[in-house]
Amino acid sequence: MGSRLVALVAIATVIAFLPGCAGFMSSCTPMGASTGTIVSDVTYPNYVGAAARYNLTTSDFTIIGPVSAEAKSTNILGMVAEGNNGYAKLFEAAKAAGGDDVISIKVDTQCKHYVFGVYSAATVKLTGFAIKYTKK
Repeated sequence: MGSRLVALVAIATVIAFLPGCAGFMSSCTPMGASTGTIVSDVTYPNYVGAAARYNLTTSDFTIIGPVSAEAKSTNILGMVAEGNNGYAKLFEAAKAAGGDDVISIKVDTQCKHYVFGVYSAATVKLTGFAIKYTKK
């Protein structure tokens, strides 16, 4: 009986910690409820902070128009991860619209976790305004 209990505790520990960052210990909660252990499907706003600040006036650029992009990444068992949730797709959309940069960036992240992080996915929705710098 004692060895079965030890084996059961060992298996439960492995199941709980195997997913690592993909599991219930994940911190995909910039604002809002924590992710669930069995199933989660929640969307959070993200803070977009600037590493450098610039003082621009409307004479420095022309607004081309709104741009948006969506990026996705996935994780299986905390061992295999792929995807790109960076800003690259948003800047590609700005370039395709004839812009040089993006301002007023807003980001929402939808996180999905299933069964202790066996499968996790994050979808990032990015929006902003494409701008074209004026030549001086």
